[in-house]
Amino acid sequence: MRKCQNMLGAVIIILAAAGPSCAKYPRPPKGSYVRDDANIITDHYEEKINLLCREVEDKTTAQMAVLTIRTFGDKEPWRYAIEIGNRWGVGQADTDNGLVMVIAVYDRQYFTATGYGMEQIIPDSTLDTIQKETLVPYFSKTEYGEGILQTLQLLAVEIGKFYEDHTQQEIENILNSRVRDE
Repeated sequence: MRKCQNMLGAVIIILAAAGPSCAKYPRPPKGSYVRDDANIITDHYEEKINLLCREVEDKTTAQMAVLTIRTFGDKEPWRYAIEIGNRWGVGQADTDNGLVMVIAVYDRQYFTATGYGMEQIIPDSTLDTIQKETLVPYFSKTEYGEGILQTLQLLAVEIGKFYEDHTQQEIENILNSRVRDE
């Protein structure tokens, strides 16, 4: 019995030391679009990012969210970001018009997952170009908050253009048909 207790104690210590790599997915932030677990976004930028995300949602119903973590651990960045988007419920359920940006600082990696409806608004090629031209240069200077904000502003412009160019009925038809096809 004592041997079993020692073994159980050792397992608990190992799991505690493993930390984030064994942790479950973080919960969504309450009343915010940003969860900064890596502590890389200043309060100033977090406030600006939240205001931008709120404005985008209010004007278009599209949702953007940001998560910073230390590491993806053994998870693939794209799978992790998609799982966060699904668990957090980013985007409207009927149109799947959300995107979630996940940044793993220690890994020096990021991934932005888009819902099927958002792919109609921001194609992968546009997303990649914006991130490579905006996010990456700021990150190379460790200006994370500014990089995230500038990137989201450019994505917000793309979202705004889509919603301005189409009537509400057209938007619903485009986004709903894409979601149904999947």
